[in-house]
Amino acid sequence: MAGGRSLTVYLWHLPLLAGMSGLLLLTPVPMPASGSAEWWWSRPLVLLALVVLLVPAVAAFGHLEERPTAPPRFRRRPAFQVAGAAVVVFIPAAAAAVNGLTLGLLGAAAACFLAALAFLRGVRLPFRRGRPSGQEMTAGEEALPAE
Repeated sequence: MAGGRSLTVYLWHLPLLAGMSGLLLLTPVPMPASGSAEWWWSRPLVLLALVVLLVPAVAAFGHLEERPTAPPRFRRRPAFQVAGAAVVVFIPAAAAAVNGLTLGLLGAAAACFLAALAFLRGVRLPFRRGRPSGQEMTAGEEALPAE
């Protein structure tokens, strides 16, 4: 049973551990010095907390290991999409390096990550409703209602 979800555990244990450590830095919880006796005594608690975080992650993403996937259809993304996503993801990292890590910055980083995903998916802008004259619709597109 554990082998069936081993890839999910492998992929998620370090991001969850890093996130847990980052959140602990924002709290007033005293941190024992690395390698000290207190640090070693805290390891079982850290491991337990990691398991508590891993269980929902495995439940959410473990099914991806079961499903055979079709070969992905690659499409080339324009350079401005990739560059825009890279810039948007870099902004919170640069802000954290300059100003330090805060809870507000973590929220901003999550929003920037979603914006980067939107860049890469090629979000259609709402003001581009019509087509230039002479262009035909491609298969699968619906005609826009006349206003």
